[in-house]
Amino acid sequence: MKQSCMYGTVLILILLAATAWAQQNATNSGTAATACTFEDGKEISIRYHNTKVHANKKLPNGKLWMPGNKPMYLFTQADVKIGDRVVPSGAYAVYLMPDKDSWTLIVNSDVTPGSPYDEKEDVARTSLELGQLSDAQPFQLVFGHVGPKRCSLRVYLGKIGAWADLWEQ
Repeated sequence: MKQSCMYGTVLILILLAATAWAQQNATNSGTAATACTFEDGKEISIRYHNTKVHANKKLPNGKLWMPGNKPMYLFTQADVKIGDRVVPSGAYAVYLMPDKDSWTLIVNSDVTPGSPYDEKEDVARTSLELGQLSDAQPFQLVFGHVGPKRCSLRVYLGKIGAWADLWEQ
């Protein structure tokens, strides 16, 4: 009898855990993330709205762009050099500004949900290098660990690949 009660209790706990997991995944289904771990174990990651951006979509040149009209969020456990600026560990909003011949990655200190972009809150801006892809890709961000203190942020959309290196300080 005690054994049946124990099995019943375990079964109920498993069902409750499965239900909580399903609810969490349903809530988070609109987000995507990419991360990179430096050699010392500190991590850098970006979360963004996982919107369906058609591979042939033309982005507005010279204007701020956000997937799903929502900022991306950078989380870093280490100080990182982005372009020529050192960004302290913490959380930041991230924006892209595409242009015909170059894209700009913008890191902003205002992470308040729903707040409008304010250029005065920028902590770093850097040009992304651009390249052509052989096949059109949907919008995606990917981190690549390319050295002990170096992660490469890759942005893919259509036949454009853009990237910048972030260095742990």
